[in-house]
Amino acid sequence: MLSPALAVIQRERLEHRRCPGGHFFGVGHTLERYQNAFYAPLVSDWCNYETWREDGGRSATERANRIWKQLLAAFVPRRKIELESGA
Repeated sequence: MLSPALAVIQRERLEHRRCPGGHFFGVGHTLERYQNAFYAPLVSDWCNYETWREDGGRSATERANRIWKQLLAAFVPRRKIELESGA
């Protein structure tokens, strides 16, 4: 954790790199980390309300139910894979 003095210095440095409009999305530091820095949840739906409704308006419970069924259907036991490959 940064000391309060270092945090102020770092914040001032970032202020100079901030894009017009007050955001950091166009700054190289942000763009370099954007692809890997965020967790993409399995169940939540980030669509706006209208799109969510048009797509069926499924609840998180309904989406989770569909996901586990798809995962179970696609599951292949490790031993079966080993036997088929001759290992």
